[in-house]
Amino acid sequence: MSLRLKDWLSKLLNSFIKNIISSNSKFHNKFQAKKCFLMGSGRSINYMDLKKLTDIETISCNWNFLHNDHKNLNIIADYVLHPMMLFPLWINPIFKNFEVNKAGSIMKETGKFDCEYPVFLSIYNYPFIKKKNVFFLHHFGQKTANLKYLNLNHKFSMMQNSFLTGIGLAIYFGFSEINLIGFDYLSLRPRLYHFYENDIDMRAENQQINISPAFLNELSKLIKINYIYIFENKSKYFNNISYKEFFKSEEKFQSNIELVDQEKLKLINETKLNFNL
Repeated sequence: MSLRLKDWLSKLLNSFIKNIISSNSKFHNKFQAKKCFLMGSGRSINYMDLKKLTDIETISCNWNFLHNDHKNLNIIADYVLHPMMLFPLWINPIFKNFEVNKAGSIMKETGKFDCEYPVFLSIYNYPFIKKKNVFFLHHFGQKTANLKYLNLNHKFSMMQNSFLTGIGLAIYFGFSEINLIGFDYLSLRPRLYHFYENDIDMRAENQQINISPAFLNELSKLIKINYIYIFENKSKYFNNISYKEFFKSEEKFQSNIELVDQEKLKLINETKLNFNL
């Protein structure tokens, strides 16, 4: 293939993608100067009463929709990152083997996309789902997080992990302050596993993500971030507020079978993503 033809095809593809994601502009500053919650899936969620979040705009992600209280939250957006999440076949992100993608079909079957709020996916999933509430993101080659590229209807660079994607969405939506819950890998003592997994509380210091001081400094100019922590397990990156102080309530543990329907737990156990169920 000649370079000229390759360049022409690349421009054609980028034009096609830009047309698809142009509708994302409707979300720009939709929640200007408001506060929101950004919800991760960490084990700390097992100790939190999500019913206390029902009146606050919340951005959710991944398998959080399985939580029994999720339907009662004021979810204004959801997302899932994997570029092949809905592919019929994929390379399993855990075991690295090529196989039938059960995770994507189970995510559909359990209702991830059966909602009124927008759900964001990588543009690569576009051929595999057509729903009015599903929108797409693309980095256009900017694969390193850069706060200059937060445009949902053009170049969105915050697709490296769930935390960065959620932060990028919140900034584009116009929020002025974020309260983080369930992002346990941002804490001083990270723990393995998710709220929907079995009752194992295991530390995993090597799971903590590193955020550069320069990035944090630039981020602080755009949005205020609070980390809601439990049992003194604070974050070294953000303003810390205890769960007890914020919600005026004690932490109380609930197991995965108390938080998620058992039939749904059986289904996600078939995803081959090595969940501890």
